[in-house]
Amino acid sequence: IRGACLFDLVRMFGKAWNDGNPSTNPGVPIVLTATTIITGESQLPRNTVAEVYAQAIKDLKDAEALLPAENGFFANSVAASAMLARIYLQQGDYENAANSANKAITDALDNGYGLNAKYADEFPNPSSPAPVPNTPEDLFAMQVTTSSGTNVFQEFYSANGRGDIAISDKHLDLYEPGDDRLNLFYTSGGSTYTGKFENLYGNVHILRLAEMYLVRAEANFRMGTSIGADPVDDINTIRNRVNLPDYTSGELTLDKILLERKLELAFEGFTLH
Repeated sequence: IRGACLFDLVRMFGKAWNDGNPSTNPGVPIVLTATTIITGESQLPRNTVAEVYAQAIKDLKDAEALLPAENGFFANSVAASAMLARIYLQQGDYENAANSANKAITDALDNGYGLNAKYADEFPNPSSPAPVPNTPEDLFAMQVTTSSGTNVFQEFYSANGRGDIAISDKHLDLYEPGDDRLNLFYTSGGSTYTGKFENLYGNVHILRLAEMYLVRAEANFRMGTSIGADPVDDINTIRNRVNLPDYTSGELTLDKILLERKLELAFEGFTLH
């Protein structure tokens, strides 16, 4: 958890890894011991971006080695591998990104995880708001219950909440005809909304298996390698689930991989970074 939080904090409050020199750019303070009383000694200076990334990677490698592969809805070794893949991709460390994503995929499949049969199944919407367990695709998710608050994504993205975030035609035009992901959008009051966050008590998806196929595909494509699978096979795994035809190896480009990532993970918090 600390490694994941450090990674999110440094991306929010420090410059991006590839914006200038991460070894000198200020990141966030690294706090490794519990703070019980605020003193001068507890008010730490900002570490560099590189130092924060290094600590996040160390924490996640420790977690990967120490956690079991199955741990109920708590963090497990698969989640640690997946978060490492995300960090390495952010750094442009494509070899480690491919290896970590491959480990996450392999361990996930060996322990009962898998892509949902339908894209919409990843975003359960019961007839009345209610807590729903993690799906087989959720490698890590924040649990929401009726006694522990609500999923605030629902407040902003759903027409049943405040409905602040309407989806533009420019985004919808990015999808190919027949893409099943289009079916998750709906119109209300003349505006279009995503149906990903309709459940007021839905769990907050932090890491899901589909992202790992996209990371492995991108990293392998950039390196010209096939760690775990050919890039085209990983992309076709994502496309087949939403009823889209296969690409051939000759058709696949980096732009197509990045577009597939954009459409698959849209509105889940990735575009900012």
